[in-house]
Amino acid sequence: MKVFKYDLHYYGVPEVIQLPFSATIVSIGVQDGLFKVWALVDEKEKRTEGRVFLLAMTGADIPWFILDIFGTSIVRETGIVIHAMELEPKTEAHDAREDERFYPQEETPQLAN
Repeated sequence: MKVFKYDLHYYGVPEVIQLPFSATIVSIGVQDGLFKVWALVDEKEKRTEGRVFLLAMTGADIPWFILDIFGTSIVRETGIVIHAMELEPKTEAHDAREDERFYPQEETPQLAN
């Protein structure tokens, strides 16, 4: 088992990250000004699962059931308070980038590989 780091890219919209099956989230926090997920994973595990995370500002609507809350951080440059949480997936294969409640089709963000 090892702890690995994964990037979170968006505020205010659910984001799906593919993690090794049965990964345990250690924490969500800020490193070098960017939000990261640290997860304990079995590096031999080949299966992955989409896990849904949300970085929400204070007062924001939370679109789905919250599985866990991992903490709060303040963005230094703006003073905005962000709360990091994991949400229950809408469906097994759901990707928030395809959900028009959060992104009209013409504004769907593209993730770099």
